[in-house]
Parts: sequence; C-alpha cells; structure tokens
Amino acid sequence: MAAQRIELQSPAQLRPYPRNARPYEEAGPSNRLVVPGASAYYLGGGAIYTPRARHRLLDLKREDVRGLKSASEPYATLLAETVRQRFGATWGISETGASGPTGNPYGDAAGHCCYAVAGATTVAKTLETRSSDRLENMIAFTASVLALLEQQIAAR
Repeated sequence: MAAQRIELQSPAQLRPYPRNARPYEEAGPSNRLVVPGASAYYLGGGAIYTPRARHRLLDLKREDVRGLKSASEPYATLLAETVRQRFGATWGISETGASGPTGNPYGDAAGHCCYAVAGATTVAKTLETRSSDRLENMIAFTASVLALLEQQIAAR
C-alpha cells in the first residue's frame, strides 16, 4: 500500500490520545504509528547513534558536520533540515543530547537535549532537565520536541 500525503489540519492529529494521557508520552514518537492510517502523515525516521549511521541514513559526511558539537542546536537544526529534505516532507524533527544516567563525551550532563523542527522556518531549542533518570529524560525530550512541532504547525 502506497503512503498517501496529507496536510495536518490540527496539531491534535499527532496525538492518538488526549494530551494528558500517559500512554502518548510513555511510548514516545513511535506511538503515532499505532493509529490506523499513520502512513498518511508519518514518512519515516530513525535513531542515529553513530557517524556511520548518520552517513548511511542521512548521507551527511564528516565535512558536513565539521565544527558542530553533536549535542547542540546547530547540529539538531542540520539533522531536522536534512530529514525534511531527504524525505520530501513538510516537517523534519530531530533531537540530540544525553538522556542519562550519565552525561555524554562532549561535556553535557545527563538531561541535556537540543531539538529542532524544520518546516517553512526552522526552530531549535535546548532543554536541561538536570535529571539522571534516562526514561524520564527520554519522555521529557519527546514531549518537548512534539510540543515544538505542535507550536510550529499551529503558527502556519
């Protein structure tokens, strides 16, 4: 079955559950895929943990990321814009950081997240939870990037 492209009419279309329902938050971004017809609005994604994966999935070479710290707003912006372009999508989102229980090799403490939404314009933000709880950080990171996506959709 071929994916159909639709324009989101409302940010609520991203949510299979009411805003305050925990299943939506706990399952993370993949929770959008349990909704029948998800292929109409979700083109794809991935978790990129290594330079090799970044190159294979996004075709970003060392030269493309030279000088960028991976857990930074400029890097999150590059990823979101690249995803949007490569998928031919209306929106691209990305998230990078240190979910915990420890920080990352670049000096960021656990709970550090930079995320971006690329659409007609690109917006990047940083979240610092100051927590070492990996699961709670992942939930907070996901909620933050999806809230930014909702804001950008609503602002269109």
